[in-house]
Amino acid sequence: MRKISLLILLGLVLIVSGCKSNYNIAQTDPESDLFEINKGQTFEIKFVTNASTGYSWVWSNKKSVNVVDSVGNRFVNNAPAGVVGASVNRYWAFQGINKGLDTLQFEYCRLFQPNSTIKTRNVIVKVK
Repeated sequence: MRKISLLILLGLVLIVSGCKSNYNIAQTDPESDLFEINKGQTFEIKFVTNASTGYSWVWSNKKSVNVVDSVGNRFVNNAPAGVVGASVNRYWAFQGINKGLDTLQFEYCRLFQPNSTIKTRNVIVKVK
């Protein structure tokens, strides 16, 4: 019985130690507009959004940026249960792919409605 418990414990340790993130995450403030990371590291930018209004954040200069690329999104809803139409936090993850300095431009707009931008945000990224 003791051997079985020890084997189970050893197996759990091996499983947990193998569950590391695929990303080398930089410890940065997601609300910042300036990020300095190493090539291969990822960082997240935080946006407040409300999909019930039809508006969403769009990376508007994606085709001209070559120092980072988007690697994921996640949404965090902090509203109390049952609240409809509340804003959520969107965390947009980027990874440094080339050394250099660039500016990411974002627009808060309705994709289906031309000229609907109501907010913009510029984020400067330096990849070392």
